[in-house]
Amino acid sequence: MILLLKNADNDFPVFLSIVVEQLNVIIDTSLGSSLNEGNISALNYANRLMNFSSGMFVLVISTIMYPIFSDLIVKKEISQLKIEIAKNIIYKRVNSVFLMCS
Repeated sequence: MILLLKNADNDFPVFLSIVVEQLNVIIDTSLGSSLNEGNISALNYANRLMNFSSGMFVLVISTIMYPIFSDLIVKKEISQLKIEIAKNIIYKRVNSVFLMCS
């Protein structure tokens, strides 16, 4: 429990971004309801498509990197863990730029 409270400061930006994303969907839906037929469906499909691409990317990277990270933590190789995390962050940024441009 104490560990969760210590990490609450680190989790707040993630929590805030999730709340803002969900509010965005609610606002889009309420604004789209005043437009023509099919606009809410188009907004929902666009939201699903956006979440699918980012979700698949995060899922694949997390599935691949989790065993590597946990193995390094068990072996207490913190310096190598930092290197792997840095490479992972760089890889995610390069791919996210590619996804935004496509």
